[in-house]
Amino acid sequence: MVKDFKKIAEILPEVIEDIENSYYGNFSHVNRTYYKSLDTIIDGFNKGELITIAGEKNNFSSLFMLNIAKNCILKGEKPILLLDFGVPDKYSELLEIIRISKDCKYHEIPITKPVECIYEKIQNFIEIYSDGMVFINGLDQILNDRRFRFEFKDKLEPLAIKLKNLARKNNIPIVIALNLSMSQRYFRDAYVEIYDLGIYDAFACYSDKVLTTKVFDYDSQDLRRDFDVRIVKNNNGKNNTLYFGLYQETQSIIECNYNNNSNKSSVAF
Repeated sequence: MVKDFKKIAEILPEVIEDIENSYYGNFSHVNRTYYKSLDTIIDGFNKGELITIAGEKNNFSSLFMLNIAKNCILKGEKPILLLDFGVPDKYSELLEIIRISKDCKYHEIPITKPVECIYEKIQNFIEIYSDGMVFINGLDQILNDRRFRFEFKDKLEPLAIKLKNLARKNNIPIVIALNLSMSQRYFRDAYVEIYDLGIYDAFACYSDKVLTTKVFDYDSQDLRRDFDVRIVKNNNGKNNTLYFGLYQETQSIIECNYNNNSNKSSVAF
């Protein structure tokens, strides 16, 4: 289990002694939980689960996931596979760590045949490392490319199902980071309703855990509006979904919600 989060101290506090749930929402089947350490958030990373980290298009989700990957390498607990559609220069430190680690692999995925390549690379990795971890970054970039957007959209759900089955069959965690842009929103009763997030819908429906990220504005006059957000287009009513965010200024509180067996997903964007 990943326990050392010091490498992401610029995002999260170095030590979080008490992570409280102070959720003000009104959703059904919400279990109020209190987390004493970040280990609780990521305990699924040791299981055969498909885990999605999703957030608005500010690369926070990618940064969060890639720092987890870096921690795994530095602690030497598990070999990892990182698949990406072109890692920006700011991740060069991570790539250098992967390159010098014999048990860690990095592959850039071609945008022309992403689904086939992802599946092949993971299969090859699993054949060598039966206890590894898989990280996938940049799937959302395909939907931003007009050449492949519509062709890839029809493959999202089959890909999510394949990845879930791979994770479960081989008892390894597969972690996906999605940086989303919200296509439509409107306010009603101080909530934001979000529709038509095709890539989120596909992976949220089949993921065992969904972590949604947002850096909150500590000085906001209405903190509840900041994180009382719902994804309403979710066909699977049996997701185990963990939602969290943090206050950037104090870096002292994380808002958490564990939504079990709900027919709607509440998401903190």
